[in-house]
Amino acid sequence: MTSIELNELGTNKGGLSPSGGAGLRNPDDKVAPVGKETTGFVNEFVDNTWVKYGIRTAVGAFDRTGLTPKRYQLVEIEPNAQRHERMTIVKGLTFRLIPNEVALDVANALAEKHGFKQDRVEYGRGGLSVYASYISNDRPKEVKVGDLVAVGFQMKNSIDGSTGYRFSGYTLRLACTNGMTVPEGRNTVSLPKLIDVAQLTKDAESAMEPLMAGLEEQLQTYRQWTQIGLNMQLANILAVSLPKKYLPFIDFAKKTKAVVGFQHMTVWDAFNRITDPLTHTKLEARHRDWFRARLNRAIETWAEVQNGTRSMDDALLMVGSF
Repeated sequence: MTSIELNELGTNKGGLSPSGGAGLRNPDDKVAPVGKETTGFVNEFVDNTWVKYGIRTAVGAFDRTGLTPKRYQLVEIEPNAQRHERMTIVKGLTFRLIPNEVALDVANALAEKHGFKQDRVEYGRGGLSVYASYISNDRPKEVKVGDLVAVGFQMKNSIDGSTGYRFSGYTLRLACTNGMTVPEGRNTVSLPKLIDVAQLTKDAESAMEPLMAGLEEQLQTYRQWTQIGLNMQLANILAVSLPKKYLPFIDFAKKTKAVVGFQHMTVWDAFNRITDPLTHTKLEARHRDWFRARLNRAIETWAEVQNGTRSMDDALLMVGSF
């Protein structure tokens, strides 16, 4: 067994910083207490499966004087073109990771097979997470005359546990390229993180059929929205769900978020008035997706109010806590 020498902050003396994006971090709150009582981390074995990607995992326990050792994984992450700092992350024994490079390779192969082209790739959290989007080469779908929508999918992954490996369907309105709208929940598939890349690819392949079926369902919903007008109930639900700057068509009372009126338009037009600034402002992918998820939840909850399955009070409480 080998021992990694730690300083009094519980980080490697080889230059790791305990602050900012580097240092010993605890994303899942399962780290042994670190501080002056920590004298080191004793390895039981080292997993070099992903070493060519600059990732090495050691399984072992912190040597804590007078305390019973508890086993953890110590994930050592080397810098690369996206990650500019060396990191050490402590995780529980059940944690499994997929390098972002592997996640991207699987998504690229899946896109090529099914006739999608890569739209963009973004890295976040100091290079720990990756986001890639793909758009279909097929002919766009028509929501109403002259209003075309393309379909695609996006892939997300992280190596620190902040994001699972998952695929989501999205739609892209071509009339003004107002960006991706990701149906919340039903059109997202999370995949198990497996060291076996062949099985991982197979699992990703099996996710495509329900993903595309969900997109067809979403397109039908959009077509329904073109026939329904914005009303006061939806305006109030949107006001609770999103910041005022994304709701220029709603009139608010001065200094409050009380809705006093709104411009007359269809639900489809309102939906696109909101997604337009979400796309054309410089938001990270995860922030865009968070706002879109809130938007989709707001409209879905409003639909439940319309069909009588949810009260308005419950709807406001639902979207406010989301």
